[in-house]
Amino acid sequence: MKAVGKVGSFLSRSVYTVSGPFHPFGGAVDIIVVEQQDGSFKSSPWYVRFGKFQGVLKAKEKVVGISVNGVEADFHMYLDHKGEAYFLKEVDKGSRSKKL
Repeated sequence: MKAVGKVGSFLSRSVYTVSGPFHPFGGAVDIIVVEQQDGSFKSSPWYVRFGKFQGVLKAKEKVVGISVNGVEADFHMYLDHKGEAYFLKEVDKGSRSKKL
């Protein structure tokens, strides 16, 4: 009986070691986008999270493709070490960025 307990303990530790980095805390919120009178768009606050990967993905695997209504966008997002997606925005040093 003691051996069965040790085997069970070993299995549970092994499963945690393999599945530990893959926490299922991913998700997103609905996004509401409204076109303004001047043709610009404003959206509600939003986020997207793909679980807490904790560094198990390679850099090229941390790129998130984006499509809207089935059309692939010409930009993408990246995942940080917590699985949260973010945009990188290139800014020219000589130009001022407009707040959205």
